[in-house]
Amino acid sequence: TLDDFRPPLLYLLTQPFYAIWGRGADIAQLTNIALFALILGLTFLLARRVTGDGVAIFAVGLLSLLPMALAMTRLYYMENSLTAALLLALYALLHSDSFRRRSWSIAFGVALGIAFLSKWTALVYLALPILYLLWIGKFWHNQVSALRSLHLQWKTALAALGAGILLALLWYLPNRDFVAAQGMLLGDWLPVLWAILFALCI
Repeated sequence: TLDDFRPPLLYLLTQPFYAIWGRGADIAQLTNIALFALILGLTFLLARRVTGDGVAIFAVGLLSLLPMALAMTRLYYMENSLTAALLLALYALLHSDSFRRRSWSIAFGVALGIAFLSKWTALVYLALPILYLLWIGKFWHNQVSALRSLHLQWKTALAALGAGILLALLWYLPNRDFVAAQGMLLGDWLPVLWAILFALCI
């Protein structure tokens, strides 16, 4: 089932169904049916968190009757896996308290990673909610204040740089021939840039 262009999540989720019931187009569709059940459950949790039980039940009922939602359970597209990951990410965002709660912030990061494994464009759907939470949480103001009183912890910075270099090499070395074949502009300087970016994020 693997596709050379699309991310692998849908194809990976199909494998357990193949292992149990055998390979076939009808068996592959069970993946999207199971994902649709997960979407309905996450819709209920999300709507209940925002409004209440009554509206949450209405939201699930409405979603379960939408023709496109039902169609996606009968087509081997990645929309259901993307929708489930996005709902999980939004639910984690709601609980993250503008990224002040570490566990829910990590859950959001995991959900975002899962969403990227579903479809490359996942961030488009989450960009505005993320920016809104950063705004109400005074993230930008806090960053400016932190930069004004910046104090570098050298041990931590060197550990982050080492981890960044390791991650960049783990990504780059197995793909070096591909990068060379594609004639990428930065070539062998690409892992240097990635190492710096990884270190800054860490």
